[in-house]
Amino acid sequence: MGRSWAGRQVLRPRWRCTHERTPLGDTYDPDVFRLVPAEPSLTLEQLAAAADPQGGVAWRSVAGVVWNREEFLDLQWVTDWVADWEEGERYAWSILERYGDFIPADLAVIEAVSADFQGIETFGHEATFVHECHVHAFAEIDDLHLALLALYRDGWIVPLDDGTVVSPRLVLAPAFL
Repeated sequence: MGRSWAGRQVLRPRWRCTHERTPLGDTYDPDVFRLVPAEPSLTLEQLAAAADPQGGVAWRSVAGVVWNREEFLDLQWVTDWVADWEEGERYAWSILERYGDFIPADLAVIEAVSADFQGIETFGHEATFVHECHVHAFAEIDDLHLALLALYRDGWIVPLDDGTVVSPRLVLAPAFL
């Protein structure tokens, strides 16, 4: 399925990355990497097993899941956001105002990731290695929320019930190969 060009604003030159979020600091240069389709792509279960060989917490996709108000507010990550972060409280109330008692879980998670982007888990790299600039460049959309929606629509990312997104179909690869 091709990506739609409707409403896109493509930025040129390419998106610039920063070093702020990665645990490796200056030893990791995000501008040297780009997101590319994984060959072969993994299933969600295979990526979870690769990320946590001990089989800790299972990753659960929220595709097609609907939360009511109570279920949404009882999620650990939502509770933490509301308690610890003013923007998190605004996010939660905007979700409740917009969707009421019929909250599409996948869209709520994508909005959360857009509000506080912490990366996307891919094979071989933890989430902090994937920066917003990688998402913008792959989706060719300069708005993070719209870029994440496009990646979700096209099956590149999977929103999870812990408020994060992962990508069993993408990897970070050197940009200059």
